[in-house]
Amino acid sequence: MSNEYEVYRTISLGTALQETLDEFVQSNQIKDKMAKRIFQQYDRSISKVFQSQIKNKVHFKSKLDIYRNCDNVWTLLFNGIEITFTDQQNQSIKLGQENKVKIVACEAKSDKKSKYNNNFDD
Repeated sequence: MSNEYEVYRTISLGTALQETLDEFVQSNQIKDKMAKRIFQQYDRSISKVFQSQIKNKVHFKSKLDIYRNCDNVWTLLFNGIEITFTDQQNQSIKLGQENKVKIVACEAKSDKKSKYNNNFDD
């Protein structure tokens, strides 16, 4: 298994890649092992793209109802959440309010320390 998270496999690009690789494997154009290697490269590449090229920010204001952490995967459940989007030009857009929102987040894998990465183990 790759060291990168596989969460981006469920976006439309990931599902299209999965369908294409499945077709190639079924028609014996590539071996299953090659399909797995391609998906591992996809996991690494998509993570790097989102980390380096996406500069937009989403802000949440809410009461945290429930949280849990299992294997460095956080699940956060909010009640009465207000969501604001800030683009690269620092323009804020209020996306609205929702009654309940569930967020699943994974720790970013990076060689560099993020300025937002708090190390509570010290």
